[in-house]
Amino acid sequence: MSSDIALKFTPRDPQAYNNLEQQRLDLLKALRLRQRQSDLPAHDEGLRTLKLQYNDVVESQRGLLRGPLSDPLLRLPVEIWVQLASEIIECEWGTSYRTIASLLLVSQRWKDAVLSIPRLWSQISIDTTFMVEELLARIHVALYLSKGWPLTVYFDHPTPTQIWTHVQPLLISHTKRIRRIVFRYPLAATTHRRPDLMGLKIDKILSQLLPLSGLKELEVSCCCRMARGGWTILSEIPGIHSIKGDIIPLTMIQSSPFLSLQEMITDGTPSGLLEILPILPALRSLSFMDSRTDGVEEQSAWRFVNESSSHHHQISLETVSWQRKSSLGLIHLLQISLSLTHLSLRCDIHSFFQLAPLVSNLHLLHHIWISLQYSDDDIEPFKTTRTSIRCNSLREFHLITPKRNSRFTERQWENYELRLKEFMELWIPTLDGVEHLNIVARSGYTSPLFYLSRSALRTLSLTLSEFRSTSERVDTRLNHLEELSLSLPLDGLHAVVSSIHCNQLLSLDLTSETYAKGSIVAISIDEQRFPQLQYLQWPDKYVRWDIAVYPFLGLQQVCFTEDLIGGASSDFLVHLISRPKELPKLRQITFAGGLPELDLLFLMLERRNILDDTIVSRIEAVELPVVVGVPLRQVLCTLLQGKFAQRPPNYNLSMAGLAEICFDRSIPGCLWCCLSMRPCSLKIRLVNRKFLDAWHGDDQSMLGNADPLLDESTISWLQQRHERHQFCQQLQRSNSHWARIKACSSHELDSSYIYTAFLMDDPSRSEMAILPLSSKIDQDTLG
Repeated sequence: MSSDIALKFTPRDPQAYNNLEQQRLDLLKALRLRQRQSDLPAHDEGLRTLKLQYNDVVESQRGLLRGPLSDPLLRLPVEIWVQLASEIIECEWGTSYRTIASLLLVSQRWKDAVLSIPRLWSQISIDTTFMVEELLARIHVALYLSKGWPLTVYFDHPTPTQIWTHVQPLLISHTKRIRRIVFRYPLAATTHRRPDLMGLKIDKILSQLLPLSGLKELEVSCCCRMARGGWTILSEIPGIHSIKGDIIPLTMIQSSPFLSLQEMITDGTPSGLLEILPILPALRSLSFMDSRTDGVEEQSAWRFVNESSSHHHQISLETVSWQRKSSLGLIHLLQISLSLTHLSLRCDIHSFFQLAPLVSNLHLLHHIWISLQYSDDDIEPFKTTRTSIRCNSLREFHLITPKRNSRFTERQWENYELRLKEFMELWIPTLDGVEHLNIVARSGYTSPLFYLSRSALRTLSLTLSEFRSTSERVDTRLNHLEELSLSLPLDGLHAVVSSIHCNQLLSLDLTSETYAKGSIVAISIDEQRFPQLQYLQWPDKYVRWDIAVYPFLGLQQVCFTEDLIGGASSDFLVHLISRPKELPKLRQITFAGGLPELDLLFLMLERRNILDDTIVSRIEAVELPVVVGVPLRQVLCTLLQGKFAQRPPNYNLSMAGLAEICFDRSIPGCLWCCLSMRPCSLKIRLVNRKFLDAWHGDDQSMLGNADPLLDESTISWLQQRHERHQFCQQLQRSNSHWARIKACSSHELDSSYIYTAFLMDDPSRSEMAILPLSSKIDQDTLG
């Protein structure tokens, strides 16, 4: 999406719209005058009448606006629209029902489409965080609306027997259309260690769903594992294509060959691997893990590989992941896999130099992932002659270096760093054509400017645990770079962002885990170096961003990742309260870690979204880490639409008011529900959890010079933030022996995204906000 697409809203009747705009400005002028003259603005009926008139005018303006895009449901082929909708709805852990609910609210046309398309309901989640009745209701809905479409079923593992006895009868009549099964760790943290969750083993569940004649993919993810001997169940599913997440023994494949198997993870010896490859003609993706064999068996396997190399023909592998400490057998595997496009390796530097000539022969290779390991050979001078790598097809390069090994002497460590530098120099000719580069350097030779010299880069991600500054200042131009992610020590962040020019950079993601705790560090980001920047993720609560110095006139979205109340996000909100006209194109603020100070958020929206400056855009979207309650949501939606709203007093929304609720043991509920004024019945427990971070202060010098001017009550409220913060800390210290569970199941592990703008030009669009809804709390709004 271009940077100006959000500005291309056009009125259907320009003359009527301009007349309404003049009415809005006149009303706003009268409102400001009345507010200054009124002794009790909160009880002034004349002021209230003016606000209602103002809201009516804004609503009339919204009704005249036409969005910049046509309804994709009308303009796109239905197959493409379904694919796009599926990408929105489907997530790693199963269908997001709240996302489906938000699509139902777009318009009547979208509601009819979503309810009538089976694919959008084809993912079923057996989530143990829900009550049995609600879980069964969700499964019933999915089975009914998915009609005959192939199903994906997600299981929380272990699945409790009392849940499975209700779920199994529902699924048994639909097993022929189950195409994919995923066993995962329970989603919510509240269920991770519950003693009543001891349930059925994976092979037991599969056996009770047989026959699974349509099953093509089986994934055993995270910490789940198939029980010993459980893999024999696969003999009943000969048509399976993909087995991911867990290691299937080579002996199982040898005893029950799978002619259709395309993807698998296995272990064993290289000799055993090369023996089974001929009986897997459809295999395209292979992950080979460490086995429990000792060194004698490995050496025997290596002799077998060398002796039998002439007996193996080319195979059609496209993806190989070699996650073994030893590279025995890999050389031969690469020799017979010339069609590789993706290669993932875990090896030491010395071994990779031996593989380098083979990598150059992989002319289709466009993605390589390397995790370097230590070996004794890496700390001694190399006895082999190094050769450069030429792989012109390579487009993605990922490298992870190991942490510093404490057993190395200083001399050995210097040798290893030299080897690491030589390793990187080996890749210099190849990196010139790379478009996507990801470096995680946890030790050793790590010069950010070395990686930044690749001119063809479009995306770059650097995670460096050490930064070595140089006296020489280097300015680097990356004319094609669009996305930059930096996770560096604070001095490294400053050095890198002040030494590069990225004319096309759209997204800048800054992170730092290394800081002097308790101190505030300023990072300067010059807008002239990133003139097209639209998205900025701010690194840490201990890093200050001076917006007044570097205003970023084109910035459209800001994201804060701090996990506790207060910090950089609060400073940012205070700044926009004082200077609401800065960042004139800003339209979305994301709070990805902790909840912002709601009183500051509401004050900022009241200032920013009700201005007489038509050049400054409204904040149209706010993303929160919680699903806010209906009363607060209605207020947020009204403010995001640019209208006056009746809301709770500042104290009720402040961290002090919320702390009184959170630390009141007579009030039940999870932490997020209490913070969002959305009651639930979850019990508290005796465990320590911090509520907010230490106070670091903010710059209040701008309050008296605000533009537009702030009223005295708002200035006084902002100046008392320190006292309210001290009160919160006192409550936190006196209640340190207990805490609330962070989130209940109604949040469904998804962010609350509140968006009030519209993009479609369909005159029949519904006037509403796109809101994620939970299954229980928001039944009334669905009606």
